[in-house]
Amino acid sequence: MTDVSNNRENRSTTREHPSPTPGDDASEAVDELRRAEARLGRRRQATGELSETHRSAMRFILERTSDGITTSPSALAEYLDVTSASATMLVQRLTEAGLIRTMPDPDDRRRKMIVPVDTDLDVDEIDPVTGQIRHLSEDLSPQEAKLVSLYLDRVTAVVDGESSNG
Repeated sequence: MTDVSNNRENRSTTREHPSPTPGDDASEAVDELRRAEARLGRRRQATGELSETHRSAMRFILERTSDGITTSPSALAEYLDVTSASATMLVQRLTEAGLIRTMPDPDDRRRKMIVPVDTDLDVDEIDPVTGQIRHLSEDLSPQEAKLVSLYLDRVTAVVDGESSNG
């Protein structure tokens, strides 16, 4: 059992609810995950590393490129759920960082296509945490993976719903 699991178990006796529910461990694990993500973001920002948005963009661009799919700024904006202006700034930052370049679309020279500078760059080099999580997921049975996915999809819907209500 990990330190996080032990801490969660110890906290369950001091909860506002007199009797713990079966889902308490799962909801507390999600709370801890959200805190860990916030800490990771602060550490990355303090050290000048790529932001999560930049990492997500690079993962998207690299994965599409390896699948033979071209990426436009509008496709990137749609994937990241940001405005086209935000996507343009993101593309500029990634270009300045030497990670991508833009080139005219061969079918419509008015449009730009985004290509990675290094097509051999491993996605896990851009975001090692994602690679480590992928590795952990390999230990799940198909049934466990399905349950975790369903639960996290529901958590994501709650978080997305909250952000759209603000």
